[in-house]
Amino acid sequence: IAPEAKALFATLGVKTYDPANPLVIYTLNSSNQVVPTPTTVIGEDSDPIFSGMSFVINQYNSSSHPYYAQWVDRFTVNNVSTTESFLNYSISGQNKAALNAGVKVTLANGGKAILTGFGFYLISDAAARTNLITKSIQWLNATTSTAPKMVLSTEMLSFGKVDKATDLEFEVS
Repeated sequence: IAPEAKALFATLGVKTYDPANPLVIYTLNSSNQVVPTPTTVIGEDSDPIFSGMSFVINQYNSSSHPYYAQWVDRFTVNNVSTTESFLNYSISGQNKAALNAGVKVTLANGGKAILTGFGFYLISDAAARTNLITKSIQWLNATTSTAPKMVLSTEMLSFGKVDKATDLEFEVS
């Protein structure tokens, strides 16, 4: 993993579970061809937004959904005060800690990020993909940021409370 990615992950309080051994989601058939393995992803039971969510990734179909992956990433949470799991791969016989498919991060300044170990393109069901994106945006928009919030209307521009040391840049056109 690149040093820049390691630094970013350290800031976000997360690391890849085992960089040398990503979660393999394919098999080889008798002709030594890759056969994608459909893999279920579920929302964390304790999460108020993502609980109850369930969808399948890696459902390859050459005519309707010609996308697949051979492996996906998993995460380990290093800082439980800023980072929490919200998605898990559902694979029987494996330790749940090894199946963390997505994390939500809230930094001290209120900044937020969502990381998943798979690309959204692996979700063949458009409704499930839209649901995950919608819920992600819902969580990201539920901000608790301490930064000034700008409110714009046709009649007024308000920056809320701004400290002297705060630099603000904006362009109005």
